Amino acid sequence: MHSVLIVILKKEVKEMLRDPKILIGMIIAPVLIMGVMSGVMNFVMSSAKEAVLNPNVIIVDYDNSLLSNVVTSSLTSSSGGKVMVIGDMSVSKAIELALKEDFFIVMVIPKGFGYNVSIGRRAIVELYTVMKSLSISEGGASSMPSSIIEFLNSEIVRERIREVAPNIDPEVFLKPISRVEYSVVKGKVINVPPQTVFSVVMSQSVFIPIIIMIIFITAMQFASTSIALEKEYKTLETLLTLPVSRFTILLAKLMSSVMLAVLGSVSFMFAYMYYYTSVTSFGLPTINLSLSDIGLTMTPIGLLLTGLTLFLSMVSSLVLALLIAVFAEDVRSAQTLVGYLYFLMIIPMMVSMFTDVSSLPMLLQIPLYLIPYTYTLASPRAALLENYGFLVIGIVYMVVFSIAVLYIASKFFKSEKVLTAKISFRRSRR
Repeated sequence: MHSVLIVILKKEVKEMLRDPKILIGMIIAPVLIMGVMSGVMNFVMSSAKEAVLNPNVIIVDYDNSLLSNVVTSSLTSSSGGKVMVIGDMSVSKAIELALKEDFFIVMVIPKGFGYNVSIGRRAIVELYTVMKSLSISEGGASSMPSSIIEFLNSEIVRERIREVAPNIDPEVFLKPISRVEYSVVKGKVINVPPQTVFSVVMSQSVFIPIIIMIIFITAMQFASTSIALEKEYKTLETLLTLPVSRFTILLAKLMSSVMLAVLGSVSFMFAYMYYYTSVTSFGLPTINLSLSDIGLTMTPIGLLLTGLTLFLSMVSSLVLALLIAVFAEDVRSAQTLVGYLYFLMIIPMMVSMFTDVSSLPMLLQIPLYLIPYTYTLASPRAALLENYGFLVIGIVYMVVFSIAVLYIASKFFKSEKVLTAKISFRRSRR
């Protein structure tokens, strides 16, 4: 049986890789798409960053005071873009000039700006953002002038506090109460704010359910295509007449689907990591913490239970795909039928990414827990939190579900329904 299984397994892998729809669509296409997307995003993000850090600004200075000169000189020295300072032009004319030329911001410093600040009145600076294309770079162009105004605000307030109360720290005067936030992770107190913990978890583990779903969808596509090709090319009858047990044929199709799904998923993950790295390498704020720094590590037991859950889920999903693909006439209809199963993965994936199933109302928990892939997609987070009870319950449920699906599939493959069963999407002829 071992040698026969190897022969059939090689045959299945060769047939799948020979089909250009599988080789190009599921293995080569993700790499090409992610590569093109990363190149486009590199260019877009570089342009947006350049526009935000180096905006082109028109400054209409009606005041021409010492403080207004500080504002204009600060913006001129800090911005790498074009800065035009004018004092005898109306706002409407300045906006028209910005529309004609390549300017994003029109800053207006009204008359009496410096005097109001000197006597303790609130001064006003008007910022007009010229929206030509409604792009991200235009929306962020005002951040540079706004940051300069905020900096001057803080410096003026600190200077006045030093004049009135020289013995008091201006920071204490401005913020008399400070807070220190801690987080409790797995019963241990860590000196990390909860917002940081949430950011670390979201940035480093939020894509795990997505990768799991991609692996499962890819595997189900391979499995369904394997059966659909046999029925479309009329080779399934010949294969079933060979002196080989039909369970061996089913097992070979399962193993070949897993192998090719892993190959496609690895190519997708490498392409995705390249894309993710390229779009996050623009000097944006990063968190220099890992999951282990906040006490979230996966123990060997958790890793074992998670791997077992993934294995059982993979087996059951592949058998389901094979079983459903039997009712299809060709590859296209098989992929359509299998596509209906994706909702059983998408719904638990969205829930596990943003909330805990146990925190939902009971009317929502019951249908979610009946979906076997809820345990699969939530298993990595449960392993990090050492919630082994949830993992064991999920494994028991997955064992029962996998055995039931395998039993139904083996019975189906042993009967002649594997050749005659079909669901047609074509309109019936009169």
